[in-house]
Amino acid sequence: MTNYFYKLFFIIFSLGVFTNCFADNIVTLDDIVNQQNVSDKVSQINIELAPSKSAKISSEISAKIKHIPFKEGQSFKKNDVLVQFECKSQKAQLDKAKVLKEQSLKQEQADKQLLELKSIGRVEYEKSVADYEKSVAEFKYFKALVDKCLINAPFSGTVAELKFKDLEYVETGKEIMEIMDINSLEIEFLAPSNMYSKIKVNQEYEVNIDETGKIYPAKIIRLGNKIDAISKTFKVFAKLNNNTNAGLLPGMSGTIRLN
Repeated sequence: MTNYFYKLFFIIFSLGVFTNCFADNIVTLDDIVNQQNVSDKVSQINIELAPSKSAKISSEISAKIKHIPFKEGQSFKKNDVLVQFECKSQKAQLDKAKVLKEQSLKQEQADKQLLELKSIGRVEYEKSVADYEKSVAEFKYFKALVDKCLINAPFSGTVAELKFKDLEYVETGKEIMEIMDINSLEIEFLAPSNMYSKIKVNQEYEVNIDETGKIYPAKIIRLGNKIDAISKTFKVFAKLNNNTNAGLLPGMSGTIRLN
């Protein structure tokens, strides 16, 4: 009888262990859904729109602003005047330097003739040459200074932000405005490092922009050449189709699905 109970206990114990092992290996519907959600999080990445060209315009001289022709949101073309400074003193110095340069040139030419006639010595003539060269250098300096009284647009775009107004005084190096080209937008995002070998230049994807709720075609244009050791990500840059830029602005965000 005792042997019977031992055998029965062993059979029940074995069935329990087998059942637990089998249960551990069962894949439920919830497990499949969770795995799919994880996969979606990996392949769906947050993106941000950025201008292909942007610049912060700063003053190269200390002067009062005479006029800023374009206001925030207004468009301009390449070489248009963005900032005009009040430069009366600089222009007066340039005019003075121009007169001195012309006088020095006449003196140098006259001394050259006197040297040929042996009316003056070589040392005196060389002094005239040195004076002329000095006047030319001073003229170039003041000319460069006056040229900085106007800031021209390096590319066509719009004024994103103004930090000064007409008649305000600006110190050298101070930022006056930020400009950008919003007609040619790029997409920037961070991709997992394990996808570096899978993402290729010229591959086409679709991006979903949150602010518009629409989907737009995009193409990969370049990859970052550095993997961040902490986040295990790298930078990816894509470009929107130029025909789809209408209504889109830098700073808008969304997602891109990398299949």
